[in-house]
Amino acid sequence: MSNSKPRNLLKSITLETKEIVIEYLQTHGATKNNTPELYEAIGKRSYRGLEDVFKYLEEKEHLLIKEKKGRAYYWRLKDKELLIEKLSQKDAISLDYAIELNKEEFDIDTIKRLKKMFQSNSKVLLGNLSISENLDNEKMNDFYNTLSYAIEHHLYLRLEFLYKLPHFTFYEVKPVKIVFANDNWYLAFEHYDREKKVRLFQFGRLAFIKKIELCKDHRYSTKNRFNPNFDKYIKFLENDVQNAMTMYGVKPQKATILATPNVARYFKADIKKALPSQKFIEERDNGSVIFSLEYTQPLEILPLIQKWMPDLIILEPDSLKQEYITKLQKSLENYS
Repeated sequence: MSNSKPRNLLKSITLETKEIVIEYLQTHGATKNNTPELYEAIGKRSYRGLEDVFKYLEEKEHLLIKEKKGRAYYWRLKDKELLIEKLSQKDAISLDYAIELNKEEFDIDTIKRLKKMFQSNSKVLLGNLSISENLDNEKMNDFYNTLSYAIEHHLYLRLEFLYKLPHFTFYEVKPVKIVFANDNWYLAFEHYDREKKVRLFQFGRLAFIKKIELCKDHRYSTKNRFNPNFDKYIKFLENDVQNAMTMYGVKPQKATILATPNVARYFKADIKKALPSQKFIEERDNGSVIFSLEYTQPLEILPLIQKWMPDLIILEPDSLKQEYITKLQKSLENYS
């Protein structure tokens, strides 16, 4: 009989470890803890370290199932549907780690509320989790809950934003998704433009919402509810949105940009893209790099170019170049 004490369950694991294990199990299926290829890949010296990770993913995150085959134990991923639900939303895979990195900023009740808010909201949520918004703010939390309810139950809204003084109002709003972009949270929604007399789709930042009104619901009527037909918007959000300035229904233009030798290494083909549409074109003899970006309006890409000023230079189109020059001249005037 062994006198060894049971090992304590890990308090956390790194996101890299989690991704390596999940990818391995997706590829190889049920796996024993005595798998050197895997425990060495996550930096463990023996099977015990891998077993600790397996147990954490099984008991803490409920992603794995332990099964006995013959005299040996194996761990496998839970059924495919649950796995897709867990991993399809990037917020679900990064939530615990984001909170762990920022835990000193939040009390226990706030962390519990954040977890409840983000872990199982694929119906209303799209994008990464960031703690950069003041999500423990009571007003923000109330807005989130109201919008989530409206999205799930297909309720018309009336929204007031602080974009223009005293406010900016949208009518007959159909909320589509809560979206994370540009390090901020936005509501993607369709609304009726009373001046143009058409329905339009756009983003509104949650932090700039002044007031949300739910249209009064009648128990035996659906006139204040809408039938969701958002496939085109979801496709746009998942495939075409670069940031909150990406315009729906506008054909993208192409901009050709030169990165000077000072920053060229950040825009080469094998480097992480600054924007999804970024495409490497060529590296010149002097060390500069040419690449392209697509945009539906200048505001979609000009902030990136300004961020790398003066080392990103617009080559084409001329209209974008001239608009940028005008902005630079205005900036110099403001300083003088």
